[in-house]
Amino acid sequence: MSRQDVTWREFTEDELAEKRRLFKPTSPEIKLLVSSVGHVAISRRFAVEGGARKLKEMSVRKDDVWIVTYPKTGTTLTQELVWQIVYGVDKEHCRQNIDERMPHLEYIDICPHYENSKPSEDLPLWKRDPYAFAETLEGPRILKTHLPLEFLPDDLLNKGKVVYVCRNPIDIAVSYAHHQKIIRGFEGSVEDFFEPFMKGNVLYGDYWFNLKSAWKHRDHPNMKFLWYEDIRADLPNAIRQLADFLGQEMDDGEIAALSDLMQIDNYRKQYSKENSDKMERRQDKEKLIRSGAVGNWRDKADDPKWSKLIAWVEKNVDGTDLPIALN
Repeated sequence: MSRQDVTWREFTEDELAEKRRLFKPTSPEIKLLVSSVGHVAISRRFAVEGGARKLKEMSVRKDDVWIVTYPKTGTTLTQELVWQIVYGVDKEHCRQNIDERMPHLEYIDICPHYENSKPSEDLPLWKRDPYAFAETLEGPRILKTHLPLEFLPDDLLNKGKVVYVCRNPIDIAVSYAHHQKIIRGFEGSVEDFFEPFMKGNVLYGDYWFNLKSAWKHRDHPNMKFLWYEDIRADLPNAIRQLADFLGQEMDDGEIAALSDLMQIDNYRKQYSKENSDKMERRQDKEKLIRSGAVGNWRDKADDPKWSKLIAWVEKNVDGTDLPIALN
């Protein structure tokens, strides 16, 4: 898909009415544009002011590792796993900001702080232009994006490696609702978030397009699919799979050390401590790394809003071989 194949539109009046009911008037969610391909909802800065072009035209290197996910699928956990596997197990690595080690490529385009202004030239390059910063990195580069494969460089899978992380969308919806409350001005309940999430009218848009566009490449030798549920169920095995995919040798001691470091309580403390300079932001970071719970929604299946979300998942899984369990 070329950039010329994609057009962008604003939310309809009905879509805007729903967003205004659930989000603060100043929320960047209200101003998102929606793509004609994949119903990707994202900022104007990315869509039409250069971000989409920069991302699509990035030069892929043979030793690149791209971590591609929909939000709230275990992205941060996977980033740290990949980094520690590639560069050696050492918790001191966590003392450097995660976005400085592994740039979130479109971050500047979706960050609320820069919605109406350009970032200051006084900021370090990794903050003000992650695309340019990525070009300065020596390999192997570990890069992060939440965009579907169609919006990434055409030669990505033929040159670099892709780790795609997925998760049961019901757990994603719950986690994303909490994230939106902290970061993007969402004012409703968790259940209120389900409707715009199912419609793809929140940042990054349609979950199913993102997932299914990657799933069709699951057998490509440069694509590694990881399910968050499998990572949580057997972290040492997930580490072994990743190490094998990345061509890295790890002994049992290194696997055990990394497993201990990446236990959710240990990593939450390390991540929030080393990736925030101010106490109030540190508390927000701790909220962003939540419990990582799997399947806590099952006792709510009789509630109408939850049952609608479950039916939505069933409909989109039907006729596919996606291993998403609802029982």
